[in-house]
Formats: sequence, structure tokens, C-alpha cells
Amino acid sequence: TSSNRNERPAEANRRDPVLIKSFGDLILGGKGVYPVARGLTIGGEVGLLFLSAISDLALSPSSTSLWLGPLATYDFRTNYGIPLRLHANVSFYLDNSKNLYDFTGTTVFTHEVAMFAYGIADSRFRFAVGVDTPLEQLTAPIPLQIFAEYHLEVATDSSDPAFAAYATHTNRDQQWVTFGLRARVFHGLTLDAGFDAAVHSVGYGYGPPLPPYNVLFGVSFPLDVDAFRRPVVVTRTVEKETAP
Repeated sequence: TSSNRNERPAEANRRDPVLIKSFGDLILGGKGVYPVARGLTIGGEVGLLFLSAISDLALSPSSTSLWLGPLATYDFRTNYGIPLRLHANVSFYLDNSKNLYDFTGTTVFTHEVAMFAYGIADSRFRFAVGVDTPLEQLTAPIPLQIFAEYHLEVATDSSDPAFAAYATHTNRDQQWVTFGLRARVFHGLTLDAGFDAAVHSVGYGYGPPLPPYNVLFGVSFPLDVDAFRRPVVVTRTVEKETAP
């Protein structure tokens, strides 16, 4: 969950509250990949984002968003022995977050605040390219991985007429870069740390501006359900003495 305080002078027809809360959303998705050449895999991904309703804790079905697109990875370790992997993906994101809030009769300031607080934006094409360096050969027993990513998104919907008077309302693209470090610390338990740095934001007519930076921390653990069905192989060495 997150919250932000929205303090500004009172105005007519203002409907956004001083304290705006955003409850946790649900993301479901899947990826599939297939090796097509030595070191090269391609595949695709599909996902759904279920947004929480603003007025209660239930999900907002009409605000459910979808993305779909291809992805690829090339591992330089396979052919060249270089600890470097290159990743790329392209997707179309069908964003229905505008259904979260009814802006009818509101001021442009309420419109702007709600878009920023709830992440309301237009549908868009998304492109990302990233590199990472698996350093397990050098940093054992704690494998480290340095990564960097470049992101580009281009809005496909029409500009919101509510912001027609804004000088920066027409820009359709936004760009940012991510830098980080990942460490597998214990039996698959993984820690992430990094930051996003904004390069360019969309105009107000296509969504909220990017924050100048985001500091990222994460903890993850992969749960392999199938591992519970696989037999555990144990090798024991037994020494026996034989009569001469």
C-alpha cells in the first residue's frame, strides 16, 4: 500500500481528499521461452493487472489492464565465456486505469492530482533493453549480479483535453533507466537494490510525470512446487573389509 498527502488551497468543485491511499494491486502473468540457437532464447509474456477500487477494498473489474509481447535473451557466456547477458522485450500495454476515477465536473487540479496519485495513464507501447553480469564465479559463496535497463514507453491514446492549456501536454513518450545489484544470499533467497532515474516524461495529456528518481529494494524467494514431487537422490560411500 502507499499514501501521499495532498495539501493545497481550497477550490470550488474540489473532490480529491487530503490523504489519498492506494491499496495493493494484483498482478498475474506468465512467460514462455524457447532456445533457438546457442546462447539465444526467444519467447513471449502476457499479464493482467487487477487494480483495487478507490472506494473500497474490492478490485475494480473495469480497470483491469493487460499487456502482451515478445522477449529475447542472449547469453555471451555460452559462446564467448564473457559473463554478460543481453535482454530485450517489446509489449503493448492496454491501460484501463482511467476507469478508476470519474473526472466529470472536477477541476483540472483534481484531475491532475488523482492521475498522479493513482497512476492513471494511457495505453502505450513499451520497449526495454537490459544487460546483467552474473558474477557467481567471482563472488561465491554469495552470487552477485549487476544489472542495468533502459525503458521507453510511447502513449497510443489521444491527449486528454483537460490539459490542452498545458504547454507540455503533447509529449507522448517517457524514458527512464534502472541500475541495480542482485544477490542470492541463502538457498535461493534473493535481495535486490537499485534505483530508477527519469530521463523524459510524457506530457500531462498522456499520464502523470515520472518522479525524478525511485530507490528500489526487494526480497524474493522462488518456490518450486514441482520440487516436492521429485525424489531426493542421496549418494553414500560404504567401505567394507574383505577377508584376505
